Amino acid sequence: MSEGLCGVSLGYSKNYNGRDQSGRIKLTVAGDGRLMTKACAEALCRVLKSKHPNVRVVELLRGERDELAAESLSDLNEASGIADLTQAVKQCIGEGVSRQEILAVVTTVVQG
Repeated sequence: MSEGLCGVSLGYSKNYNGRDQSGRIKLTVAGDGRLMTKACAEALCRVLKSKHPNVRVVELLRGERDELAAESLSDLNEASGIADLTQAVKQCIGEGVSRQEILAVVTTVVQG
């Protein structure tokens, strides 16, 4: 597969097309779906694999669409541990927690 535009198939000719307001995956027909880079599609497959064992990266054609291709899970609004950590650190900084305190907690967790 080339490094072109990709998408994610959940099997049965249904492609990933983002999530609805309640967090459920929206599906669309094969050949369509949310545009993303190959690296982003591979990362999304790793996230979805446990609940969707047939998930795989598929090539998509842009056609007439002018949307930007997602380059990361955060571009897709897909929750990930590192995104959650980033938000938690930003919240702590906003609450006045020192950098040293944040780093001490993270270091303890990583080493523990």
